[in-house]
Amino acid sequence: MPDRRGATLLEDLPEEIIDRILIRLPPKDVGRCRAVSTSWCSATSTPEFMLEHHHRQPSLPIIDGRGRPASFVVFQGPGAGASSQQLWPFIPGFKHYRKKPRLSVACDGFLILIEGNEYYIYNPVIDKRALLPDPRARNAGWRDIIGFYRHQPTGEYRVLWAVFRRLSVVRPSLYILAVGSDERRHVSQNANSLVTFHET
Repeated sequence: MPDRRGATLLEDLPEEIIDRILIRLPPKDVGRCRAVSTSWCSATSTPEFMLEHHHRQPSLPIIDGRGRPASFVVFQGPGAGASSQQLWPFIPGFKHYRKKPRLSVACDGFLILIEGNEYYIYNPVIDKRALLPDPRARNAGWRDIIGFYRHQPTGEYRVLWAVFRRLSVVRPSLYILAVGSDERRHVSQNANSLVTFHET
């Protein structure tokens, strides 16, 4: 409750208590609380906060109808009470997008979306996205994401790309890019490795 000077009573609380409160908020409320103060916005923007907040949330399925209408049924075991679990379908077509984005992969609450010929990493909690760099040299051939993970030793999120050459039957080139970096690292494949790809 603001006092006459405009300050809130919460500003008197120690930072670690505020952090514990913020980490327990539902995702939509985290987005709203960012407008309260710059310190709250900063606290909820760190990778550590986002990861801890994601781990505290209930596991919800991601349902992508690929632009087609879909109906969902939740099955429960016998004796289970009424479910309060929500299904959150991925609905492309945000107002500020030029084209409808498609869902590619997800990891720790982050989504990678495809819009036209570009890939974006998207954080639905704070409704922010960032363009991922293209791993191809001079945009040759076509590429696809075949992995998205958090690298445990560094804590950075990495994307594993397969780059296919035009009119070629040889195996694709593999590259790893850390989110937020433009530097790609080539992954060598030995002759005995078997990689199978398919288009859906």
